[in-house]
Formats: sequence, C-alpha cells, structure tokens
Amino acid sequence: MDKKFYAAIVGGTFFMGSSFIASKILLQTIPPFSLVGARFFVAAFGTLPLIWLTKQDWKKVSKTDWLKIAIIGLLQTAGTMGLLFLSMLYISASAAAVLLFTNPLWVAALSPVVLKESITAKQILGLIVGIVGVALLIGFKPDVLELKGNLLGLGSALCWASATIFAKKSRVNAPPFVLSAGQMFVGSWVLLAMLFVFQEKTDPSVFSDGKSWFWFLWLAIPSSVGSFGLWYVALARGGAMRASSFLFLAPVFTVVLSVLILKTSVNAQQMVGAALVCLALYVVNSKK
Repeated sequence: MDKKFYAAIVGGTFFMGSSFIASKILLQTIPPFSLVGARFFVAAFGTLPLIWLTKQDWKKVSKTDWLKIAIIGLLQTAGTMGLLFLSMLYISASAAAVLLFTNPLWVAALSPVVLKESITAKQILGLIVGIVGVALLIGFKPDVLELKGNLLGLGSALCWASATIFAKKSRVNAPPFVLSAGQMFVGSWVLLAMLFVFQEKTDPSVFSDGKSWFWFLWLAIPSSVGSFGLWYVALARGGAMRASSFLFLAPVFTVVLSVLILKTSVNAQQMVGAALVCLALYVVNSKK
C-alpha cells in the first residue's frame, strides 16, 4: 500500500472540503468577489515557494503557453470560483461542494464531443447516476433563491470542466506549480476587478478579530496552496485516473465539517443525492 499516496489524497481532499466551510463563514461579512479575489491573489504568491523548492523553471514557458494559462485562469479561477462563491450566498456549503465536484461528470460528457475521446458503457452509467443524484440534491420544488444558487453551483462545475477540457486540448507546456500560480494570479485580478463593477465594499472592522483572520488565512494557504500541493503529489504517485477517483472525498468532508462546525442539517433526500453523486464520480473515474 502506498501510504504517501493515501496521505496526500486524503489531506488534499480534506483541505478542498474545508475551503467551503471557511468561505461560508467569511461570506457572512465579506462580499463574494472581494473574498475570492483576495483568496487567490494570496494563494498565487503562496505557490511561489513550491515553485522554488521543486525547481520549476517559469522562464522556459512560451508566450503562447502563457496565453493558454491566462485562458485557464479565466475559466478555472475567475469563472469557477466566482460562480461558486456567488452560489454560497443562496445554498449551503455542502450543496455547493457536491455541485462543484460534479465536474468530472461533465468532463466525461464533453470529452467525446470536444476531444473525440471514446466513452464507455460504465461511464455512461456513471453519468446517469450522477444526474439523478444532482436532481435529488437540488430538489424538485426549490424556492427561487435556492434554484439560483443551484444553477450558479452547476455553472461553476461547468466552468471547471471547460478549463479541464481546454487544458487537455491545448496541451499547455508548463510545470504544474507554474501553471497553478499563473492561472490563479490571472483569475484573481479578474475577480478583484469585478468588485469594482458590482461596487462591493468591505468593512475594515471585519478583520479586527482573530477569527476572521484565521479563516481567511486557512482559505488562502492550506485550502488553496496546500490542497493544490498535495493534489499534485497524489497525481505524481498515483496517476490522474486513480487520484481523480478519490475526488468524491472532498464533498464528503464538506458535509461532515458543515454539520460539525456550521451546525447545518442534511435531509434524507440530500443525503441520497450526495451519495449518488459520490458513487457516480467513483464509477466514472475508477479503472475497475
């Protein structure tokens, strides 16, 4: 058993899952674009030590690849995270996490069309199970604001899937941490620009207590830099297919932490829906 792989994948998905809790707490006092823009601006610079430690040379990245990285930043950081943080204004952290991590399902659905990749009967079954799970999670009679949050959550997953498809199709020639830092930096500037468009204002007194600083730093460093770092370790040791099959752990951690920290409740229909989505993620990504 590869203990380092399991330690990396469990640690990485735990940090991913915890980001939704930190975000939900901070969104009570900080507007969404201000929060998510600041998060990834800090996270982009927080990745620089990883680039230095792993001796990844950013100077060898071509102008064409920098352009590709910028497009990924628009889709993955600005689009995905912007829509995700907006969704959490209307729905729970648990629901937002499960909707975001339906991303592999949409990648599997889009790949045959865009990348001309074949899709197996097992993957089709997984997609069907996942769609049923999303339907149960959203519910059949949500109110208008909840429906808005759910659609924003699905939009964030589709943006992430689009970024994944684009990265695969364009074949960005850049070291992983350079790619990660570059796309976060571009996306953060777009998100910070949006706070001027929507005229967001944050009360400086928000950070007068240690609680807000703790959750923001947790969001920017362990939940962003830490999760990316451990994710790349898991990819290196276990491969993309094996690592991706464990992504369902992230929304599971979010649900557990949401109950423990936010004291939220989950009804039976949502539990069944979340379980079906997790099962679908495993079926679509696993080799067996």
